[in-house]
Amino acid sequence: MPKIQNMGASTPVLVAHPTRDSLAADAVTRILDIIEHVLSERTIAHISLTGGTMGIATLKAWAENERVKDIDWSRVHFWFSDERYVPERSPERNDGQAIEALLAPLLSHGLVVGNVHRMGPSDIFTGLEAAAEHYAFEMRDYAGSAPAVSVQMPEGATELPLAGGHGGGAGHEHGGSGGCGCGGCGCGSSAPEQSLEETTLDEFDAEAAEPAGGCGCGGGGCGGGGGQWPAPVFDITLLGMGPDGHIASLFPGRKQVLLGTGLPEDPVEGGKAVTVMVSDSPKPPAERVSVTLPIINNSRNVFFLITGEDKQDATSRLLAGAKLDAEDLNAELLLETPAVGARGKKQTLIFATEESLAPENRP
Repeated sequence: MPKIQNMGASTPVLVAHPTRDSLAADAVTRILDIIEHVLSERTIAHISLTGGTMGIATLKAWAENERVKDIDWSRVHFWFSDERYVPERSPERNDGQAIEALLAPLLSHGLVVGNVHRMGPSDIFTGLEAAAEHYAFEMRDYAGSAPAVSVQMPEGATELPLAGGHGGGAGHEHGGSGGCGCGGCGCGSSAPEQSLEETTLDEFDAEAAEPAGGCGCGGGGCGGGGGQWPAPVFDITLLGMGPDGHIASLFPGRKQVLLGTGLPEDPVEGGKAVTVMVSDSPKPPAERVSVTLPIINNSRNVFFLITGEDKQDATSRLLAGAKLDAEDLNAELLLETPAVGARGKKQTLIFATEESLAPENRP
């Protein structure tokens, strides 16, 4: 068993590309293949998006792919692994770029605004802790929310479309007892039809106020009981990586990288931390909300999207870590390069342009 709790057993594989365009095209093909497969087996799919140069280029290529018109996007939920705690309209937010590149175009193909789960902005939430706790509750509310597709065949019928609507699990009630008081911003199954031309950021405004109560985690994260992580199982998590090897807003040398890992150095002694406040990010803006490493690893498929010459050293460390068994990854390696701790349960692919690879790692 891996020492790191909730870490997937897949071995990371390098998928090198000569250009950003070819990388984006390949990643999108695989993303759409996975989504189509998931929706044939379960009522909804959960996807975690990323920002960054290569991330946004991939989202644009995704929106432009002809296959998007054949997918029922009302059954897909989108999440973010981190966000800058700045005003809702700030150009520094990851979600604004993702909306422009992918999510707004998908509205014309059936995406429901309420299926886009955004982290709280500073002009709506009164503090960083409130924003972190809100997202922890939001994820907990959707844990286990992708039951298997069930089709009832009436007498004389030969086929029926997949059942399940937007895919809320049996008894699922967003914002239920102990929830975050988010004003019903999650399900959105009754949202009116929208056209691409009418879409603006206004339609993605958070409908949340200050969450009532809290999870009692002191701002370090939020966890639920039992043996399951209180978060959706993401079918795909897209990750960028910084030149220092950070993912989401988990930066090298910060104990936040170890939250929830269950390693001896875990600051919460094995507790199941879900989100974390970042108040002193080495990369501005200083205040951010991030999911923890175990939540990133609550993914069937993890896709790194890496480009840029300044990533060569970090990519080399990531590839070196990929050669290690999960049992051999320790706190020292995670604190040096947090990216080495991200592994999906089914597969982990490191999409990288040749410019982001040191000469010895190039095909």
